[in-house]
Parts: sequence; structure tokens; C-alpha cells
Amino acid sequence: MKKKNPRIGSSFESWLDETGIREDVTVAAIKSVLARQPAAAQLDRLLDPDNGGATIESHQRACGGDGHG
Repeated sequence: MKKKNPRIGSSFESWLDETGIREDVTVAAIKSVLARQPAAAQLDRLLDPDNGGATIESHQRACGGDGHG
């Protein structure tokens, strides 16, 4: 039987539960991932060699010229 490592405490999830913030942290993490999804899809289109209509210039025009939307 393996000996438990004395330097390892409870899990991160347990700590979140103990502090009462697990649900809030989970919601924030999900929102963060979802917020990045459109940007990832745009990057995929931009880098797709078969998509001649998606260029860096067209992306900049769509973002108002400076590339920052």
C-alpha cells in the first residue's frame, strides 16, 4: 500500500467547496472559455489556406482598421 504524501493537502475542488466559491469560479471559467470561442473560430478561418476570402487585411477592416475591434 502506498504511503500518503504529507505535503499534499486537500484538492483544489475541496478548497473551493470549503470557501463557498466553487460555483462562482466554475461559472467564471466557463464564461472565459466561451468568450474565447469566437476568436478561435476567426483565427481558424484566417489561417485556413483554402479560405482565400479571409485575410489579415479583411480582419483588420472588420475590426475597424486597427485589429482591436
